Amino acid sequence: MKKMLVVFAFCFAVFNAEGAVDWNINSSQLIENGSYGNIRIFDGQSEQTIVEMSGGSCLSVITHDTSKFDLHSGSADVITVYDSSAVNLFGGAVESVYVNTGILNLYGYDLSIQNHDVSNGIFNLTGYWENGAAFEIYFERAYLDQNTFLHEVPEPATVLFFGLAGGVLYNRRKA
Repeated sequence: MKKMLVVFAFCFAVFNAEGAVDWNINSSQLIENGSYGNIRIFDGQSEQTIVEMSGGSCLSVITHDTSKFDLHSGSADVITVYDSSAVNLFGGAVESVYVNTGILNLYGYDLSIQNHDVSNGIFNLTGYWENGAAFEIYFERAYLDQNTFLHEVPEPATVLFFGLAGGVLYNRRKA
């Protein structure tokens, strides 16, 4: 019985309810698939750790030291930013972000802030990623223009319009 409890405790410590594994990262990685519990990112002994996520899912991402985390697609339910780390959000699915001491950059368009509590850095943000996918994220301890920066990228149709207009102007000039 005691042996069975030890095995159960070990399995519970390694796997969460969905079978996802916790992962401590201290060297640069590319995450393209898989399901993880808590991903903790630390710097390596002599270099900054850069983690790029372009697929897969995790319950949380926690950044430390001067590490950098870029989310392009996939899902990270909760992101927590510590120390002098940086998080860049370009796409994907995120439920909430806690910016303790690091920097967060979010790239999207039609960004709209609701329920903004300036003194506590709490707000909801809605908008669209570059690929046109809608998002809504809850932020806490995220002080705009201090540790959280929202970058408006042009809507895809606007980029197309300027490209076509530039082509027409270029052709007119040649004639």
